Amino acid sequence: MPKYLHCLPASAALLLMTSLHSAVAATMYGTVTAGLSYVDHIGAKNGSVVRASNSEWGTSLIGIQMAEALTSDVQLLIRLESGFNTATGTVGSDGMLFSRYSTLGVESKTWGRLEAGRSMAYSNDVWYIDPMGLNWSGSATLTKGHSWNAWSHTVGYRSPQSGGMAIGLQSSVGGRACRSTAAALSFQRGGLDVRAIYDETRDSQGQLSELFDASREWIVGARYDQSANSWFVAYNIVRAPDASASGDTSMRHVWAGVNHKIGSRDLLRLGIYGARSNVTDSRALLVSGGWEHTFAPALTLWGTAAVVRNNREAAFPVAAYWQDLPAPGATQHTVNGGLIYTF
Repeated sequence: MPKYLHCLPASAALLLMTSLHSAVAATMYGTVTAGLSYVDHIGAKNGSVVRASNSEWGTSLIGIQMAEALTSDVQLLIRLESGFNTATGTVGSDGMLFSRYSTLGVESKTWGRLEAGRSMAYSNDVWYIDPMGLNWSGSATLTKGHSWNAWSHTVGYRSPQSGGMAIGLQSSVGGRACRSTAAALSFQRGGLDVRAIYDETRDSQGQLSELFDASREWIVGARYDQSANSWFVAYNIVRAPDASASGDTSMRHVWAGVNHKIGSRDLLRLGIYGARSNVTDSRALLVSGGWEHTFAPALTLWGTAAVVRNNREAAFPVAAYWQDLPAPGATQHTVNGGLIYTF
């Protein structure tokens, strides 16, 4: 058994004692996602796989939030959150118990929120302008999840909303190597939500040397809610100026889509995503559709079907399983579905 798992009972007891014997307001929350998925045309052998899916529609996670008032306007915030794999029962990643959040911060209704620790990158705000809601066949698929990472050693600031505008600034402060930075700007008025997002992650030498793992990106997009429909459009560019001359140094990525509500319990999703790199001229078109049915406020059934068409130079996957890459030029399909329970 991994060493950190032995700490779980003690951690749980400590948190329980904290909630019972202090003025701190503690809230436990979580999401449990489980289902099945199918992916075809994998690799040169054109294989396929059926697997127990995990976090394909919504991340399986468990967390605790604690808040304590310091003044009438300022409160202390603590957030501890970890993703887990419902298919295997494993918690966290790379030996981290709190793989998504382990932050301590202060928040003011007047001045905003300042926090430090391990945190999801502020570039995850792309969720608001992605018609597929950042699922595994959505806006992060063709960019290898560039915008949905979690970072260590971060300091972040979120402003309060003023006139519909709000900003977020975040940076990891662990040194020059693997340095990460993000900024998010939003404007909301009526049914309109406009977002501008920047993020970058550097390699161990402080370089932007690989298009998906050590690069910078800009995203500009909008969502407009109108009656039963929500419309989405976005433009994304990824750049790695320090990459080798023979490799891609930039990629343009665009998408559009719509969500349609049917009554109070059903939601249909459609997203179309296109990507094209500069040097190898790798091109892909991803079309993804989804359906959600709400049985109860906490229980949702989901289903997704998607297809990606690659040109002869490209090998983009249909889902964010980048270990299931197709052969160059292949068309790949996926179908998945399951249940999401939130508490």
